[in-house]
Amino acid sequence: MEKFTKRDLLELLTALCRAEALIDERGRPAAYARVVASVSKRLRLSISESSAYNERDIILNIKRNPAAFISLLSACLMENTKI
Repeated sequence: MEKFTKRDLLELLTALCRAEALIDERGRPAAYARVVASVSKRLRLSISESSAYNERDIILNIKRNPAAFISLLSACLMENTKI
């Protein structure tokens, strides 16, 4: 976990919400605030709603390599699955 930061987690959650990959109990795309609150509670992380939205705005406005964490995650998964 030392390799990854809260920002990395928020990047992943932002990507999942933007792709509408997470749905709520009514079958609709899950609200970003609810996703962040649920994940931060389960992982026992302190992430306020305002900081999550601020970070999401920064992530969405990055012009160069906006998905740095996802690239790193992909590389880690590929490295760990080599046979």
